[in-house]
Amino acid sequence: MRARVLEHGTDEDRADLEKADKELTERRSRKGGRPKQDPTASA
Repeated sequence: MRARVLEHGTDEDRADLEKADKELTERRSRKGGRPKQDPTASA
């Protein structure tokens, strides 16, 4: 899909792809996934 967007996509499509890549990199860099919920926070 990435190659298709790079080949046929508009500038906006390429910008969206770059934004998605940055978000994915950020998500993968977080170790341990979501932070645990504070049991005292839910009341």
